[in-house]
Amino acid sequence: MPKNQIVEIPEVNLCIKVPKNLRQHWSAEAKRQGTTLKAVISQALED
Repeated sequence: MPKNQIVEIPEVNLCIKVPKNLRQHWSAEAKRQGTTLKAVISQALED
């Protein structure tokens, strides 16, 4: 595989329960950044 080739990793669903305050925080961050809740949570998982 060439080094500059982009490999897409398929996304799958994940359902978890989180504290309400974290959900509210992520929602507020998404609005503040003008992005989606999914993007904010994905970033939090990568950190």
